[in-house]
Parts: sequence; C-alpha cells; structure tokens
Amino acid sequence: MTYSYSFATDWNFYRTALNRYRLQKPNPHRTNIVLAVAGIILLLAWIYGRSSHAFWAPIPKISLIGGVLGGTLGYAFTRLLLRFRLKRSPNYGVVVTVTLDDEGLHAAEPHARTSIEWAAFTRVSRLNDGMMFARGRVARWLPDSALQNATPEEVLVFARSKTTVAEPQAASRR
Repeated sequence: MTYSYSFATDWNFYRTALNRYRLQKPNPHRTNIVLAVAGIILLLAWIYGRSSHAFWAPIPKISLIGGVLGGTLGYAFTRLLLRFRLKRSPNYGVVVTVTLDDEGLHAAEPHARTSIEWAAFTRVSRLNDGMMFARGRVARWLPDSALQNATPEEVLVFARSKTTVAEPQAASRR
C-alpha cells in the first residue's frame, strides 16, 4: 500500500514543523534549566563579592549582564533571521509530495527527489496532528491535513509495521 501526502512549504508549514520537532526532544527544558542555574550561581557570586568587598566582584556582574544580553539578542536574532533564511531556500512555497510505501519515505519537490529507507529513521513519532519522521537532526513533518488517500490511523498502523513509532504526544505547544 502507498500513502500520499501533498502540502505547500510556506511559513505556516515550517513554523508548525519546527514546533513539532521541538516537542520530540527528550527534555525540552534542559537548556533553560542549565542557563538558570548558571545565572543564579553568577548572581550569588556577585552578591557575595559585593558584600565582602572582594576585588573580583565585578567579574560575575559583567558575566551575568553579558550572558543575559548576549543570550537574549542571540535568541531574538536567530528567531528573526530563521524566517528570512527559510524564505530564501529554493523549496520555499513549492508543493511537496511525499509517499510512504514498503521501501520507505519518498519526497518529490520541483528541485529534488529524496528516498529514505525505513531502517534509516532514528525516531518516528505520532502527534495529534501528524507524524514526524526523524533521522538524526533532520526531520520530515507530515501533517494529517495533507494526507491524500488514507486516514491517519491507517498510516500509523502501516508505520508501526515498518518501524518503532513513539506514542502520541500533545501538539498544543505554541
């Protein structure tokens, strides 16, 4: 059996795909926790250095300010420039056709054709509104709304017969 998806790769598609990819991280808040702990340590070091009149007291203060400013500006520029970077890619705005069959996943775009065997996927996840096929850090988001010739449940059963599929997760983030 062959299952087909067809969708346009516009900004809404990419935004949803990136959000769904972020959902697949084993611990999505790990980076924030590490940054918060580092910030608290620097803040406590600055407070201690200031109260004890230590000569090194400005070092944690400058590090904390630089980290907060650098992190905030870096995050803002990354989020802002991502949209422009995606719009410049040759496959932005085109219609992509993806088929799933016994051999694997086949994607056809105006500028490229890709085939990935089932054994190559490191993670396949079913979410409330589609499926995410990942191979390392490269992922292909297949929304249920783009499904052409079957129901999402049929595709899920088929994918489970070919590879391990993670349990459904909520897709309500952002």
